[in-house]
Amino acid sequence: MKIEMLTDEMYYKRLERAKVQGRYFYNSLDTKFKQLPININEIVKSTTNWGIHFDCLYGEEGYTLFIKNKNKNKSKYKICIESYGMAERKRFTTAHEVGHIVLGHFEKYYCRQLSDYEECVLDKEADMFAGEILMPFEHMIEYYDWSIKGLTYRFHVSKKAARVRLNILESDPLFLREINRKDKNHSWSMLKEFNSIVENFYKE
Repeated sequence: MKIEMLTDEMYYKRLERAKVQGRYFYNSLDTKFKQLPININEIVKSTTNWGIHFDCLYGEEGYTLFIKNKNKNKSKYKICIESYGMAERKRFTTAHEVGHIVLGHFEKYYCRQLSDYEECVLDKEADMFAGEILMPFEHMIEYYDWSIKGLTYRFHVSKKAARVRLNILESDPLFLREINRKDKNHSWSMLKEFNSIVENFYKE
């Protein structure tokens, strides 16, 4: 399968599909894996035919070893992560590799050499997927008004990853709808509290 040069619309659709699949993957996780910060290593270890290995990769941040099996469900993956460096970077790289696996990149493209353009498209999709896992939609609604620094601490991600995630969600209609709903509920709650204080003041 070859990725032809994409129009902006086609590229956007591929990223949207990766976002939706990342969100679905997160929603399908056991509750114990949904606590913040997301333990991506345990998610990998708990998944049949997946493994994770930390070692010196001589300049590579990470990659996945893939053993193709005729039965698609039995293909095996070992995610290899550079053992040196920032923990936040290693977490994102691991989630990125999970994205490649779940999005089917290895199954679809394993049999040929990819062009630089194709690698870029697939990496952007894996990045989108990783953001959905490490900074889940439901939690971003809760913490969207935190500072970038606050988000890095809450989700254990880099500042760059937090900024990119916010930029993506700021153009997500579903996210904006939920934020507006939350803000209205918060404003109504504050108004009720203020009215209660005023009433108690005059009663006294």
